[in-house]
Amino acid sequence: MPAEIGLPSARTLMMEDNEKELRMNLDLLEERRKLAAICESKYKNQLQKYYDAQVKICEFHKGDYVFRNNEASNAELPGKLAPTWEGPYEIVEILGKGAYKLKKLDGTPIPRTWNVEQLRRCYMQKFEFLFQACAPPYWPACLLFRFAYQISLFEMILIQI
Repeated sequence: MPAEIGLPSARTLMMEDNEKELRMNLDLLEERRKLAAICESKYKNQLQKYYDAQVKICEFHKGDYVFRNNEASNAELPGKLAPTWEGPYEIVEILGKGAYKLKKLDGTPIPRTWNVEQLRRCYMQKFEFLFQACAPPYWPACLLFRFAYQISLFEMILIQI
């Protein structure tokens, strides 16, 4: 019988220490899990902070005027010269989490809901103040303006920013 078989090797001596270390690792497993959960929550907080700094919150209120993205609605055929925004529309109802119900300016409701990412604010200005100040010397100009005003489809000046 060779002498190497009877003598303990470094590998066999380490087996006894290995069992002790495995039991110690099992005891420390809960602590490692807690540390990992703490690191994960720190990382998520950092991501949330970065996201909140980058995002622009856009909220609309009932009665606001908006343009609708043409890509989302497919109202006109997509193409190089197709308009990217259509409208204006008025917000009728706020459904929460960025969802809105719209209607056309003539009062016709739009059938589906629209997300805030598909909408853009429309700044409008009404001409009602011009009708209130029609004095007798200016009547011909006022009548001409009222006629042009009634012919126009939107009855407002649209300014898209």
